[in-house]
Amino acid sequence: MQRMETLRKIIIEPLLELKNQTNSSKDVRTITRCLYEFLIRNKIDEKLENKIKEKLEEGFNELATEYKTSFKVLLDVLDEIVLVFGDDKITFDKYMQVLKIGLR
Repeated sequence: MQRMETLRKIIIEPLLELKNQTNSSKDVRTITRCLYEFLIRNKIDEKLENKIKEKLEEGFNELATEYKTSFKVLLDVLDEIVLVFGDDKITFDKYMQVLKIGLR
């Protein structure tokens, strides 16, 4: 039971917070900022950097490079979304469709 509570705090609460922030935000720039802040607040960049170092130490250089490239691509796509759509009004579902297309 304690483990489930811990997992809820680690996983569910941050996602619910992101959902609440983006539901109240209706423009692309704000949704993108919320998503970026979510990544940073949850130390996704640091966790990924640790994973990259781990994979390099294990000799999985190609996988480490893929991890590094993936995060950079995500940040580039977020920047591009803001450049293209700026302050346009959008639903979160539509935003996620745009993000998925950008990540292909």
